[in-house]
Amino acid sequence: MLSIQNLGKTYPNGVHALQDVSLDVPAGMFGLLGPNGAGKSSLMRTIATLQLPDQGSIRFDDLDVLAEPATLRARLGYLPQDFGVYPGVSGWDLLMHFATLKGIPASARRSTVSDMLNLVHLYDKRNKAVSTYSGGMLRRFGIAQALLGTPSLIIVDEPTAGLDPKERHRFNNLLAKIGENVVVILSTHIVEDVWDLCPRMAVMNSGQIVAHGSPHALTSQLRGKLWRKEIGRNDLAKVKAQHRLILSRYVSGALVVDVLADAQPNGFSPVEPLLEHLYFSIIGAED
Repeated sequence: MLSIQNLGKTYPNGVHALQDVSLDVPAGMFGLLGPNGAGKSSLMRTIATLQLPDQGSIRFDDLDVLAEPATLRARLGYLPQDFGVYPGVSGWDLLMHFATLKGIPASARRSTVSDMLNLVHLYDKRNKAVSTYSGGMLRRFGIAQALLGTPSLIIVDEPTAGLDPKERHRFNNLLAKIGENVVVILSTHIVEDVWDLCPRMAVMNSGQIVAHGSPHALTSQLRGKLWRKEIGRNDLAKVKAQHRLILSRYVSGALVVDVLADAQPNGFSPVEPLLEHLYFSIIGAED
């Protein structure tokens, strides 16, 4: 169990990145959603001991994370959104270096690195410089380093960015399997991944936790309050003026709007809520 209590962080430029954040994250997959600037990366960097909060506490099982950061790092797998590499160093050598830093015994290092590279389908590229990898390959390499040393806490920030659909599906299956026994925090903009993978989730906005719980339970709160209509392209402003717009999008060339209301508006049909409806109902409608 990861327990975060009253966490606060203000940067020197005055940005209140975290505001009294409290959250309990049990073993399993935990989804973290929120717009850019919501504080997700600040929260993950703080949990990963890359920055200190101004206030609050973090415990992982019986470990005081802020008091013993080195102990937490030995149990941590972390993939930031921007994963840097050393120019000219091969994938094999760099992953061997990471394995050494993780404390993997020399006797098991080569086999562990081979297994990780095979897992992310980079073994045949192991002798190439990581700086020459494509965006998708670099993301896969970052996933491999995050999984080194069988971590008990894994934090991944936009892990499938740059992956094609097949790779994304493969990685999500891998995360789900790993998440059966450890704490995995998945921060992503892909709402459907949270719905598919995560029994529990939270939504952040403006440095605060604004919703948390089961994706299904949270979404069910909108049932019977969500309505849909196909409209003309020039009618969107009118809909916004009359209703609480949650989502608008083009479907087969037609503009379809979803609105939130306690009673069924004239001309609208009921629609079963999805997690994206919950998300936009919290952070504001998508324009």
